[in-house]
Amino acid sequence: MQLRVQTIGRGLDRDEVLVVVKTREGTEEVLLDNTSIQNDRVEVGSPLGRMNGHWLVELPRESTRGRWRVWVEEGDLRVDAA
Repeated sequence: MQLRVQTIGRGLDRDEVLVVVKTREGTEEVLLDNTSIQNDRVEVGSPLGRMNGHWLVELPRESTRGRWRVWVEEGDLRVDAA
């Protein structure tokens, strides 16, 4: 499953980028390896739950606020093409 992200900056390492994930509660910033982002999307595991048009997903890395799991809009997820 892939989650839409928006790149907003660079990390400390030249291979890292800072991305924003839109969540039900606002936004979460996550540092990711730039090779993990394909067409403004990043791989996440299968959704863990669903409520009111949002899915609970586990991020590939802990957010800057310490969150691993976030509620995201269904429209920001897509099933892998593979």
